[in-house]
Amino acid sequence: MISFRHITLFIFACLCSIFVQAQIRKDLDEKRQQLKEEIALIQESLDNTAQDKRYTMSQLKTLQRQIDKQEELIATISEELGLIVSSMERGEEIIVSLEQDIERIKEDYQQMLRHAHRYKSRTNRAMFVFAADNFNQAWQRWQYLKRYDQSRRKQADLIIKTQNRLNRKIEEFAKRKKEKENLLTVEKEEKNDLNTKLADKKSILSRLKSKESQLRADIVSKKKASTLLNKQIEGLIDEFMPVSQPEKEPTVSSYPTTPADTQLAENFRKSKGKLPWPVESGFISSEYGWQNHPVFTQLETFNNGIDIRVPYNASVKSVFKGEVINVFFVPGHQNAIMLKHGDYFTVYTNIREVYVSKGDQVITGQTLGLAGQDMSSNDAEIHFEVWRKKDRQDPMAWIKRR
Repeated sequence: MISFRHITLFIFACLCSIFVQAQIRKDLDEKRQQLKEEIALIQESLDNTAQDKRYTMSQLKTLQRQIDKQEELIATISEELGLIVSSMERGEEIIVSLEQDIERIKEDYQQMLRHAHRYKSRTNRAMFVFAADNFNQAWQRWQYLKRYDQSRRKQADLIIKTQNRLNRKIEEFAKRKKEKENLLTVEKEEKNDLNTKLADKKSILSRLKSKESQLRADIVSKKKASTLLNKQIEGLIDEFMPVSQPEKEPTVSSYPTTPADTQLAENFRKSKGKLPWPVESGFISSEYGWQNHPVFTQLETFNNGIDIRVPYNASVKSVFKGEVINVFFVPGHQNAIMLKHGDYFTVYTNIREVYVSKGDQVITGQTLGLAGQDMSSNDAEIHFEVWRKKDRQDPMAWIKRR
């Protein structure tokens, strides 16, 4: 006879696996929604420049960013589909097992009913008890009949419970099947959209390559601006955190700080991965580190921070409390604002209007100024950097994931 306990243990093991997969699917679904929101935000930026007949590097970078996100979205959908298929396969196994269990339980129950038919009347049951040779045997027969009745009721109850489980699994299977069909439709639409964007990219690339001399001049100009900004930042760090190098130990440097600075730096460090974005809305148009040039793919450039495309007149906010150690102008980066947080520093550039001054104490989320606009592309974009002493940091590791 199949016990309810054995069936429950089997189903429990299957459900544990399904629960883990369900959590993964939830995370993937959230990621998919975030990617769709970011793609929509990038599309809005592209739409705003659609009337501009000029083809710029900014448009190409924006389109490439959208393509990257679209490919990531398709990969996420494919992963979701894989989990759904796996869940459906496991669901089929459970359904088959439950159907087999129901058949076995029903067969056992039929045998019990046939056996019970012999004692269908109260008279027969009483005769069975009173025909015992002694009182102990009569008591045992009575207990046997009692346990037999209980077992029969349990078997009937087990059939109902197992059938209910089966019905629920069939409903879940139908739901997974519908989800699979919907996701397949979404995946197809995203792939078609991606092919359209790839064609647009090819067209823009072709037009930009005809302006090679202008593009190369732009590369040189931006490199000079980046180098100048870097020197300004390192000079300010040296000014506010002077290096002391004893003659006998030239490799050792010390940064004298106050207890308040030490505590502020520790609080900043603990906020890694939790800092707010320096703007309320926007998308990363260029990440930290080495980047392939969109047109001259053999050429690489290094980005000391991240570039965030934002709506025109977007407010630029401090990501953590600290002191404004300088506000300065850098050709190619417009106004720059540098904040000190103990031995950490944050830098905000491409600021059109500045609302703070050197020496100001600012709080987290305080507006520092308004985002500047790139006159060559009409795009509003800010550049954001994070430093610890004179070590550059990847800002993406510090700000919250969106």
